[in-house]
Amino acid sequence: MNQSVNYPHPHFITQQQYKPINTIQVTNDAIKFATGAGLLTVAAGNAVSNQKLGPLGIITKSGKLWGLMVLVAGTYRFSSASIANLREKSDIWNEFIAGLIAGGITAGPTKSLVKVIGTSWGTGSLIATIFWTGSFVGDFTNSSTQFRGEGLENKFEIKKNVETQGFWDVSRRRPLSQTLQELGQGAFKP
Repeated sequence: MNQSVNYPHPHFITQQQYKPINTIQVTNDAIKFATGAGLLTVAAGNAVSNQKLGPLGIITKSGKLWGLMVLVAGTYRFSSASIANLREKSDIWNEFIAGLIAGGITAGPTKSLVKVIGTSWGTGSLIATIFWTGSFVGDFTNSSTQFRGEGLENKFEIKKNVETQGFWDVSRRRPLSQTLQELGQGAFKP
């Protein structure tokens, strides 16, 4: 009986053929999402406010925050897609530059050049790090669940029709009888 256990292991993703991104579509999606999230954010903020605000308080009192959220999300996604299409690559630098632009817009209302530069570099670095560590910001196609090794040799092959699992999960469990046979009863002796 030849059973093997597939343990998670790090892998490097090779650059694949670039597919152009529909910039208008992804920007439109980001604006729609940011509009909904911004509406919920400012409505919740106005609901817990000490001031008496009517239903239009989300526009009159918190309209700037809502507009800034929509502007930053739309600008980030437009910048990321445009830079990726111009460079014909989908990598960390696209997200970093788009994060720089979005961070600059975020700190723009402060009217302080130091804050704009610091926020843009911080935002760009944070987004690039998130993209580099797990594609949280970009697409989810390069997941670690696509790669499975054969036994302990760790041959990197893309397996089709494999159930999805998290990075720390083991694909197949070793039977308890086999584990007890190899390790012995140990602490479990009666």
